[in-house]
Amino acid sequence: MARKQRAPRPLTLADVEITIQVEPEQDQVHGHFASGDEDQDRELEDEIIRLADAGYVEAWCCITVTARWKGSEGSDHLGCCSHLIRDDLPSLAQQVEDTIASHGMREQALEDLNREIAAAHAKLATLTA
Repeated sequence: MARKQRAPRPLTLADVEITIQVEPEQDQVHGHFASGDEDQDRELEDEIIRLADAGYVEAWCCITVTARWKGSEGSDHLGCCSHLIRDDLPSLAQQVEDTIASHGMREQALEDLNREIAAAHAKLATLTA
């Protein structure tokens, strides 16, 4: 009679390696802002484009957070992110970090990793049944 394997405990953020990747957004900037003031939206879009053209990837980017553990990984992805350079705003790096935190991206990547591990465990369990 096969012995039933215990399900693995869920990993925590302390168990995993977290990496953050910020890449240029491939979708165009225009059309992503709708404040109700078309002139204001156009100014914002133009500012983002100027910054991106000047090499500030964070101005219009995609963010991917990946949680890794022993060869397995889970991730969360957020596109069409805009971050600006202004005296009244934190640094671009801090704005990216704030975006990651406010969207719970580390936690979502960890949840994805835990799902991957649970699925792998369930598949392996069929080998011993």
